[in-house]
Amino acid sequence: MEQALIPLSESGVRRGLAEYGGIQVKIFEEIDSTNTEAKRLAQAAGCPTTLLAARAQTAGRGRLGRDFYSPAGTGLYMTLLWRTDKPLDEAVSVTAAAAVAASRAIRTVAGVETGIKWVNDLYRSGGKVCGILTEVVTPRAGETYLAAGWGINLTTAEFPSGLRAPAGCLLDADSPRRAPLDVGMLCGQIARELLTMLNTDTVTAPATLEEYRRRLTLTGQSVRATRGNEILEGVVRGVDSNFGLIVETPDGIRILHSGEVSVRVIAP
Repeated sequence: MEQALIPLSESGVRRGLAEYGGIQVKIFEEIDSTNTEAKRLAQAAGCPTTLLAARAQTAGRGRLGRDFYSPAGTGLYMTLLWRTDKPLDEAVSVTAAAAVAASRAIRTVAGVETGIKWVNDLYRSGGKVCGILTEVVTPRAGETYLAAGWGINLTTAEFPSGLRAPAGCLLDADSPRRAPLDVGMLCGQIARELLTMLNTDTVTAPATLEEYRRRLTLTGQSVRATRGNEILEGVVRGVDSNFGLIVETPDGIRILHSGEVSVRVIAP
């Protein structure tokens, strides 16, 4: 039986944001991509911190230029945009922190536990339920924004053929949750978790790193990593303090950083 959803609403989002309820919130019935819209917003001088959310996307995007399937009524598609004065390589840590933020919020609001597949996907019961895309936006010299986007399959049951990763949904017949899920509340809570990390400078704090490591699904798994024409195989031993993936290979330990790296588990 399909789980009931309370549709995305600004009032629900602001309840989830709690102490951050005063930030700019934009809700869309349908949009090409919340990340793309965030990049458009950043072109305006002095753009404030903004949370964008949509009920459907027509051109959802993921890492490495991949599409993200975003049908209406069964998912949550959202982006948090803020100005930063941190180094541009902060985006890697923010992506990892965004995964932790989503995992925490999903546990709090939906009562469901998720694992993290390095570096930016959340999994439940072997299926990908959330993808995360963090982008750097530099509309003018000396002005930099980060846009962290999440696409979450809440009750999506049917997916296009040919997806690279096995897809799943957060709420299904096996989900422990039975009460309707407030999509706006979940959206606001995810943003709240990340804003708290940003405002308390705990994106790379020990507690964030430890939770990421605890939720990492690849630890102990044999993987094949591809970057351009380079292929590397080994066993994952965790992540380092910068969220780099530690892989033990026949030639020694290698540290992988997200960038253009694609990692897949090797079937036993």
